[in-house]
Amino acid sequence: MEATRKITNISKGQTVETIITRTIESQDKVVYADGWNVNTGIETINTIKITIKINGKTVDHSDAPEICNPKYYAKVIAQGAYARLGNGYITKERYNQIMAAIAEIDAELGNVKVSAESVEIEPVIDSEICPLCGGYCDGDCQAN
Repeated sequence: MEATRKITNISKGQTVETIITRTIESQDKVVYADGWNVNTGIETINTIKITIKINGKTVDHSDAPEICNPKYYAKVIAQGAYARLGNGYITKERYNQIMAAIAEIDAELGNVKVSAESVEIEPVIDSEICPLCGGYCDGDCQAN
């Protein structure tokens, strides 16, 4: 499932588009164990991608905005920044618009979860393992 929202603003004479895409999909959950790829069921992958375009040209990608910590970003906060998005900064107004669009998308998609199938993993039986000691003793375990 996928949902997209687009926010368009005019800033300093330039058209700024913010495109927010949330994707929810299922895929096999694979565990890598001693050279074996073991499928342990199905997992839900929930991703969000935010693309910033200025005058139609893509300038940045990001996962989600992050509010600026005054301890580290005092200089950019003084210039009007509220949150960091990708390699740039956005105002509180733009941040609120993005978060409202994300909330809209969440409401549209709902709380989607893929039900995991119960999976029984059969043990790998190695014909060379001794049934008495569980090692590769070639029957020497009974000699002791």
